Amino acid sequence: MSSAPHLTDFPSCGQATHLRLTHQVAKVGSWSLDTGTGRLHWSPELCALLEVGSNYLPSLEEGLAFFLPSGRRRVRSALDRCLNEGIPFDVDAPARTARGNRIRLRTLGESVRPPGAAAAHIHGICQNVTSLHRMREALRIQEERFRLLASATNDAIWDWNLETDDVWWNDGVETLFGYRQEEVGTEMARWMAMIHPDDRAEVRASLTEAFKSRSTTWAGEHRFRRADGRWAWVLVRAQLVRNESGRVIRVVGGMTDLTSHHELEQQLARSRNLESLGRLAGGIAHDFNNALASILGSIELLLLDPPTDPQARADLEQVRQSARRGARLTGQLLALARRQVLRPERLVLNHLVEDGISTARPMLPRDIRLKFRPGGGMPPIVADARQLEAVLHQLLVNSAEAMPDGGTILVETMVEEPVKPDGMPLVVLRVRDHGVGMDDTTLERAFDPFFTTKSEPGAGLGLAAVHGTIIQSGGTVDVESTPGVGSTFTVRLPTEHTEPPMAEGVR
Repeated sequence: MSSAPHLTDFPSCGQATHLRLTHQVAKVGSWSLDTGTGRLHWSPELCALLEVGSNYLPSLEEGLAFFLPSGRRRVRSALDRCLNEGIPFDVDAPARTARGNRIRLRTLGESVRPPGAAAAHIHGICQNVTSLHRMREALRIQEERFRLLASATNDAIWDWNLETDDVWWNDGVETLFGYRQEEVGTEMARWMAMIHPDDRAEVRASLTEAFKSRSTTWAGEHRFRRADGRWAWVLVRAQLVRNESGRVIRVVGGMTDLTSHHELEQQLARSRNLESLGRLAGGIAHDFNNALASILGSIELLLLDPPTDPQARADLEQVRQSARRGARLTGQLLALARRQVLRPERLVLNHLVEDGISTARPMLPRDIRLKFRPGGGMPPIVADARQLEAVLHQLLVNSAEAMPDGGTILVETMVEEPVKPDGMPLVVLRVRDHGVGMDDTTLERAFDPFFTTKSEPGAGLGLAAVHGTIIQSGGTVDVESTPGVGSTFTVRLPTEHTEPPMAEGVR
């Protein structure tokens, strides 16, 4: 704490005049308190600050009255400690001049006992810090406003000082990307290191071009690494602050997470591609199915009076089997295109699953075990039993193929309560395996037609047909998978409540 000058130390003559001018420029006035008389002695500069006559000699209480109540208590308390304990003080408090003008006074004081004096005096100075206080208050408001805006936005805000190469981040960098402040660092090189290697050169070039131009803004999209190692698509928008010579000295910007937007765009593009492919496949399958029906009809007629030559009869049987495989393929194509002729009926999912598991067992390897865990109180659904059983078969076959060394496939059914209060419950069919699982790339394309990780010809339509059938039935199908852990397919179908649910024992 600075020591207040003693009135006894003030120089005289020219030096005193110089000191008074200095006090006037600095808006400083001196004062002293005679503890014996309780009177204050103010310098002419202090009298001018408080807009009173230069010969004004107030009492302590009259002097304290210039301070507003909140400040008056603090100044009085500081004076008491200084007088009783000898503790110097420095108090910033609001005051009002004799003419009613509001000012801010910084008051400093210390206790001095002159030689031969019976009691200590207090000497000090007062400085008008109104302008400084206003600037500080304006800065505080601006900082608070910036802090509130930075916390209210969903963006990660950053401020890059090119003079020091320091970078400040708001809490958005943790909210959006999972980084703590100490992890993201304060150097711009750390930010650059978090940009995807394939995007880094383009970002540098774009930023350099913006610096060289006279532009005051910069924007771009790139991939940014999250704390967990995944990549996020971000939109960066920034303001470039230049000095008088036009050189960029500061960049303030924000990063918006566009990952969900990019994923939606990709899903929309994939959906459009699948829709186009489905329409094409559906048209071809319809015509092909008609041709196959004619072939199969002719073969059945020929087999009513089979040829006597065993080889000719075997060839005819092989043609029939090939035609039937073609018919199944066209059925999958029609399911993909959602152009199957569905024959919905009211049924209980548990009964259908029990029958489906029985008919699926011969289709699966012997080292595959099936476990069924039926849910209770299952409401009825309206669906095509034949197509729904085909969906179950395909999911079981898919799970069995994911467990080449054998294992257990768990089939579960349950009721899922509606998310909305006025919504209808859903019936859930879940098929879980402990197979090889799928990585993110495979998982993303699991329901794409003709996509497969197997090498067999004609593969790649099974899950696409499952997706088409369930969507055409008014439901949804999702998959979760972890490499080395297994996959879980979940089918959700709407329930039908026009009549009470059928009892589980009624077949």
